[in-house]
Amino acid sequence: MSAPLLRTKLFIPTLRTSLVPRQRLINRLGTGLNRKLTLVSAPAGFGKTTLVTSWLANIEQAVAWLSLDEGDSEPINFLTYLIAAIQTIAEQVEPSGSADNIIGDQALKLLQSTQSAQPRTIVTALLNEIAELATQFLLVLDDYHLIDSPEVDEALAFLLDHLPPQMHLVITTREDPNLPLARLRVRHQLTEVRAADLRFTIDEVKAFLKDVMDIDLLDADIDALETRTEGWAAGLQMAALSIQGNADPSQFIRTFTGSNRFVIDYLMEEVLRQQSDEVRTFLLQTSILDRLCVSLCNSVTGQQNSEEILDSLERANLFIIPIDDQRQWYRYHHLFAEVLQARLLKEQSAPNTNDLVNMPQLHQLASVWYAEHELIPQAIHHTLAAQNFERAAELIAQVWRAYDRSNQNAQVRIWLDALPEALIESRADLCAAYAWRLFYLGDFEGGESWLTKAESLEHTPAKGAIPLPAIIAGARAYLAQARGDFSGSIHFAQRSLELLPADDYVERAIAASLLGLASWAEGDLETTYQAISDVQNGFRKGGEDNDANEMGYILADVRRAQGRLRLAKEGYEQTIKFVQAIVESGRSAPRGMASFYMGLGEIHCEMGDLTEAKVALEKSEVLGPSTGLEDWQHRFCMAQARCRAIHGDLEDALTLLDEAEKVFYQSPLPNVRPIPALKARIWIRQGRLSEAQDWVSSCGLSVADELSYLREFEQVTLARLLIEQAKIEQNKASFDEAIDYLGRLQQFAASGRRLGREIEIRILQSIAHEAQSDHAAASTALKDALSLAEPEGYVPLFADEGLPLAALLKTLAKQSIMPDYVNRLLAAFDAQGNIDTRESQLTSDAQPQFLIEPLSDRELEILQLIAAGKKNQEIADELIISLNTVRYHTKNIFGKLGVNKRTQAVAQAQALGLL
Repeated sequence: MSAPLLRTKLFIPTLRTSLVPRQRLINRLGTGLNRKLTLVSAPAGFGKTTLVTSWLANIEQAVAWLSLDEGDSEPINFLTYLIAAIQTIAEQVEPSGSADNIIGDQALKLLQSTQSAQPRTIVTALLNEIAELATQFLLVLDDYHLIDSPEVDEALAFLLDHLPPQMHLVITTREDPNLPLARLRVRHQLTEVRAADLRFTIDEVKAFLKDVMDIDLLDADIDALETRTEGWAAGLQMAALSIQGNADPSQFIRTFTGSNRFVIDYLMEEVLRQQSDEVRTFLLQTSILDRLCVSLCNSVTGQQNSEEILDSLERANLFIIPIDDQRQWYRYHHLFAEVLQARLLKEQSAPNTNDLVNMPQLHQLASVWYAEHELIPQAIHHTLAAQNFERAAELIAQVWRAYDRSNQNAQVRIWLDALPEALIESRADLCAAYAWRLFYLGDFEGGESWLTKAESLEHTPAKGAIPLPAIIAGARAYLAQARGDFSGSIHFAQRSLELLPADDYVERAIAASLLGLASWAEGDLETTYQAISDVQNGFRKGGEDNDANEMGYILADVRRAQGRLRLAKEGYEQTIKFVQAIVESGRSAPRGMASFYMGLGEIHCEMGDLTEAKVALEKSEVLGPSTGLEDWQHRFCMAQARCRAIHGDLEDALTLLDEAEKVFYQSPLPNVRPIPALKARIWIRQGRLSEAQDWVSSCGLSVADELSYLREFEQVTLARLLIEQAKIEQNKASFDEAIDYLGRLQQFAASGRRLGREIEIRILQSIAHEAQSDHAAASTALKDALSLAEPEGYVPLFADEGLPLAALLKTLAKQSIMPDYVNRLLAAFDAQGNIDTRESQLTSDAQPQFLIEPLSDRELEILQLIAAGKKNQEIADELIISLNTVRYHTKNIFGKLGVNKRTQAVAQAQALGLL
């Protein structure tokens, strides 16, 4: 249901055969090609577009063109067309198709995958692709003054700051854009052509009147006309049109005075007066259209001769611009269209006005045409402009759920906001749509009130439509899940399933997913996994691969909640591979990619592979909100905080957690790692126990509380605080209380088969026993933790605990207990600065030495291939990764080994026992 791309916006306007030579300006434009930006800024009608198209006709570089309109102020629209314009470069350079034709594809697919695109993120992806392009090209943004969006301005400023040398940007505009022009000017990166430059000289005025308009005037009249118009091209053109056929040109020129607005009004009156009634009516009626074609104009005017009129208008040079090579689509000069619309408004208010001159009726006719051609967004736009809100409501009601299901709910929000609230309140289907609008914004209270309104209204379902009661029940289940009312979520989800047709796989999968999430909140993770697997199959049956991929992400999250790091890693990787296959097949990249990479990065963190974690999280950051799920922003801050904490940067971690709280989004997924509890853990590591105790008091935690899966993370955090307080007090009763509490928590986690939590608890038991000098119990608990953790590859879970646990591990290392794993953990303590590096060399000389930052599994794999004599491209081919990725890993390998060459890397790795 996404809006089709209007390709005519990407065509360079056709250059007229009769033009005044303006070589002085063309030369200026040519000398600015070695700079970043060419700005052509002047009021309406100064010939900005004509000058640029004349210049482009005489240069050899490839050109991308984008004609902007007011709709492009919406960042998604702007970025979509920006990418599409740049993609035309490939067609110019390699018409038969080559590697160049992929430019912009990744950025476009990221943009299309979600409605919550962040412009800077998309521009970053686009810049990365442009940087790989071998072709020099220009990008022209025509009529940038129509853009009224700080987000678009910011994105364009970012593009300029990082503009690759292959690209030169040209902007035409009536007013200076909100870009860093002063900085560009100081750095000699800006070429400017302004109104003073664009004004016609007296010689150019003479050439225009004689050669273009075929008018012979006395030199004195030409001088007077040049003075009156101040060289304004549009003024000259309109004056010339008025002069044609005028019996006394000199008298006309003498009376030709006033400000631009009055001049325009006067000239348009003169121009329109010279047209036939038929042409004049056509101009007024079609002035409401952003683009004109024969069929559309016939529908709006009610006539069948639009083709002849459009041809005659073009021949008469009457402010109409062809915007495709076949001359099937046109547009009016913006100034001309504005004056026509003003005239239309004036005339429709006059008595005895023909109905077809009525602007709302014209918009209504345009809406009908667009609806018949299945261009629903344009149909809704014109219906709203006609203020035919009842018809607009009907159109919106037909498509809103389909748009929501295809992640285009931002467009639904725009439509709903344009309707009178009373009209929405009168329709159950639109009340439900508005409820979902607020849910997507995280306003559950407001959304519930609209759901209540929907339930109170009678509703006649459209033929073949999804039963509205089922949609409402699904919304109730979503709301209950987000609020932690899991019994309510189960009730309403089951109700929705009862009301839905058996073959509506997608809607049934949505309802069933909420049942699975309710099981997760109750701690039944294996049931959750099976339920979400079934949901994923349902989405695939319904053809919704995007939603199926999102379920893959949730499945991996469930494995992570179970503590099964390797299965979670496989899950994230499989989902990413599936997404990459979709992209390679030419389909749009699904939303969620940023979240998939974020999850993978978090798993790499917990397995101690900090290099791979950094790679994955950087990919997630680049993809960002444009492809992230609704909770991506706060979860990404949490992931970054975890990385900073692993590196020992605890204050940075707290800052990131503060940011996560500010952007927190409560999704239906259970919140099993509350941000305040994460902050309390860092306070405990910092020795800020009073602040941690304040947190305990604020959330009402007590060792006497019933154990709960949703509060398990908080309860283990409380156990950590009890241990630290007992160390300070050196009170046996306090230690006993902490150890008893840990025992209950351990049994609870083991009964739910939550491996990661059980490992953490056993580590804490070991620390607590050691603090009481019960070395045997401490050793037993730590051995149990190691036995559970080694198959999954946990690392920071141990290294976070610092010196007390390091000492215990060294004792086990001397006893040769699980030596490989223990030594790997001790190396991680080194990397985090938790023990002296020299003290960690506890194994025999035959054992490998440890690096400050160990090589990741991927780096070891690449190191083996380097040692085998493989070149970078051969390594990339064998591992099925990009050449840039090989180079990135090779650079990391050299840095960790402290070498500069491949031969040195192999020799050092052999000395360390890595090969």
